[in-house]
Amino acid sequence: MSDPALDLCRRAYKLYGRGDFDALLELFAADVVVYVAPPNFESGTYNGRDSYRRLIERWGASWSTMVIEPYTTYTEQDVLDCKGPGEE
Repeated sequence: MSDPALDLCRRAYKLYGRGDFDALLELFAADVVVYVAPPNFESGTYNGRDSYRRLIERWGASWSTMVIEPYTTYTEQDVLDCKGPGEE
């Protein structure tokens, strides 16, 4: 049986990998809050689609291709957390 939350994560990562940031950002609420944990050099809290777009455009410019395969999700109220290999 399909997991809708995991399917959504996979779709988002696929759009990111293709560089289709417009379609990716449509998956998020306008007031999205994205937290990037330390020790990432971009660690911090990004508020709203515009702020998140600037972040993913910087990340996207660093790679010719990117493939992330999420395998678990955690949902609580309006929070969706996707985990990939090596993430706790």
